[in-house]
Amino acid sequence: MWFDLKGDARLGRCATECCGQQPQFRLEAGGVGSNFCSACRAKIEDVQAMQRMLADMTARKDGMLSYYEKVTGLSGIQGEQ
Repeated sequence: MWFDLKGDARLGRCATECCGQQPQFRLEAGGVGSNFCSACRAKIEDVQAMQRMLADMTARKDGMLSYYEKVTGLSGIQGEQ
């Protein structure tokens, strides 16, 4: 979960290696977190969005394979030989 940093919490550097910008946000999960600048936050959110999209695509593929198996009575799909 993201939090805005205020006051002295903004002193220091972004947690991303070789960034060096001033942090503006904190990302926390499970009681542990790191501070990031706005550019690095955007990159992290892009990666998180891609992970959600890939998980959705995997779920859809699994659902399509289950439907295929029910309709055809076949179990699994084999690759070209």
